[in-house]
Amino acid sequence: MSKINGWQFQCASTSCLPFITVTVSNMIKCQTNCLAQIHCRAVTFHKSISSCQLFTDIINQNPNMLANTDTISATVILQTRIPPEPTTTTTTTTSSTSTTTSSTSTSSTTSTTTTTTTTTSTTTSKTTTTTTTTTTTSSSHNQFSLSQTIDGRIITCNSINNTNLYTECSNLQQGGVYFPNGIACPGWSTTTSPYWDTIGFCRKITGSLLATIYVYYDCDTAQTRVTWIADVWSTYTDNGFTSILRCYY
Repeated sequence: MSKINGWQFQCASTSCLPFITVTVSNMIKCQTNCLAQIHCRAVTFHKSISSCQLFTDIINQNPNMLANTDTISATVILQTRIPPEPTTTTTTTTSSTSTTTSSTSTSSTTSTTTTTTTTTSTTTSKTTTTTTTTTTTSSSHNQFSLSQTIDGRIITCNSINNTNLYTECSNLQQGGVYFPNGIACPGWSTTTSPYWDTIGFCRKITGSLLATIYVYYDCDTAQTRVTWIADVWSTYTDNGFTSILRCYY
């Protein structure tokens, strides 16, 4: 460093200010601090107060030095610093951009589709079948049927009604002949006819020894009637007849 005794830099008291001020005991240590700072270009050491001021880019201020017997100034000799001062290299890169315009040609094809619709007519034939169902309630007892044989003779009914409580024969006949009446008519009655064994006949039909009767007796002119008493068939003339015989089990 180039040292100047009794002078300080003019800029120190005007526009230039030190970038670092440190306290050191002598000028050598002040110079050492400057050389340790890569941006330091000059120093001023104030002996009376042991103050060391470090400046940057102060070389052009040499003609404006200010006399001060209390100070010692020094400047860094260019290209003698170890390590050397930093060198700034500016590199300018020019970038060239190439723009390519591509033209695309689009070909459009129109396709026409012809659709043929075929209509099929279907004729459906619907057949309705009517089924007649006859429901008979089953019972553990024997019951009337439209035609059945009792003690060697066939008895017939125009219709029957069989339930869990009773079996019933409408228009009861044997060989086309009605059974006699013997009770006030017409009407329903639980009384057996005096001319034939109505209760015994029901017990014969159902197989139940506890069977009871409910009979509809009708009126008529005196005619021959068929009778049944104790498993024996016979005839009797009466002006009434047994129309409906219901046998409770």
